[in-house]
Amino acid sequence: MAKADKLRVWAGRAAFWLWAPTLLVIVAMLMVGHWYSLPKPAHEDRALEQAMRAVRARAPRSDWTVVHALYSKCRCSQRILSHLFSRRPLPGTTEVIVLVGSHAEYERRVRESGFELDVVSPEELSRKYHFQAAPLFAVSDPNGSLRYVGGYTDRKQGLAVRDVEIVRALQAHASPRELPLFGCAVSRSLQALTDPLGIKNRT
Repeated sequence: MAKADKLRVWAGRAAFWLWAPTLLVIVAMLMVGHWYSLPKPAHEDRALEQAMRAVRARAPRSDWTVVHALYSKCRCSQRILSHLFSRRPLPGTTEVIVLVGSHAEYERRVRESGFELDVVSPEELSRKYHFQAAPLFAVSDPNGSLRYVGGYTDRKQGLAVRDVEIVRALQAHASPRELPLFGCAVSRSLQALTDPLGIKNRT
């Protein structure tokens, strides 16, 4: 093999071994949130409690309050939106979809499906509800006590969306397990931790 050919082979191998670790890091960052649970507020969080009470103030006294935080740019949230549009609000509940990022089509369908709508920015979501990631939902009982804060599926990329059975269990005075949150970082601080290179959050 000629010297020039050997140099080309060596350069190709060196480039591969330099690029491979970088590629692994990029793939790992893209999967964070979809494969690992993201943070959610505690039941004792005052900001979340106040936001839920503000929703409750507009609802019938006998209703349960359900707040869905969904990110218009997140595929996981888009799947939950489709699920909610199909099932419509549950009997005995006042349900609000908190949509992060304006989206004319989603906003129209939320209203047509009978849900209340609150369109917020990522900063407003964090400040008003103390939510940093989506999709996430919270449930409070007719007395205003926060009974559930968690995700919709029991495993990463799970196909079974369990919000209906969770709400019905709560209404039946059961205590369902709170599910982990798999999805997308919404707040700027959490995005910086999960996607430091800005690969997923450039738009």
